Amino acid sequence: MDKYAQTTYQADFREICYRDITTIKTKLIPDFDILLEAFPVNFLVLLAQEIN
Repeated sequence: MDKYAQTTYQADFREICYRDITTIKTKLIPDFDILLEAFPVNFLVLLAQEIN
């Protein structure tokens, strides 16, 4: 796990996450009305370079 991502997660949620998201059973995820997602910054940088 990326150490900087882990530090950010700990600062935001006051816990350390050792779980691998690819192993989470989808039935354990509660129903929700809105799902937010953010692209990695690297993706946006590459896209901007491609446009220019």
